[in-house]
Amino acid sequence: MIDKSMADRKMPTDKPMILRMIDKSLADRKMPTDKPIILRMIDKSMADRKMPTDKPIILRMIDKSMAIRKMTTDKTIILRMIDKSLADRKMPTDKTIIRRMIDKSMADRKMPTDKTIILRMIDKGMADRKMPTDKTIILRMIDKSMADRKMPTTKTNNSKDDRQRHDR
Repeated sequence: MIDKSMADRKMPTDKPMILRMIDKSLADRKMPTDKPIILRMIDKSMADRKMPTDKPIILRMIDKSMAIRKMTTDKTIILRMIDKSLADRKMPTDKTIIRRMIDKSMADRKMPTDKTIILRMIDKGMADRKMPTDKTIILRMIDKSMADRKMPTTKTNNSKDDRQRHDR
């Protein structure tokens, strides 16, 4: 449900972290802009972190993250950026495989697969660590913890640590 490396550091895991790892220059390249690509990317990202894949919530978080960072909100550019980021990580894009991965990760941990229950568990996990669940505060905490580790907190190239974590 929560990425182990993040859980070890007692940090929240949140979708906007992916956006920070994307290089701005990628937007200039000619990339496919099919709507299913962004949805597949979101599914895969959530599968990695064992989190639910409620698309409207994630899309709202992406919009908010863009607004906070004063980044472009042009949907075509964002689609290109996310698609390129996906290609860099050599992740599968087949929706069926991703769904199987989500189901398996839940089964391995003997956790419920009901999305409402999972969301409640994430909230409780935050409360157990005496961490705020307010999205703005969490984003600020992520930025600070990233800065402490000398990791990129803006739209920069993927960090070496991030790539190594995905390769495992």
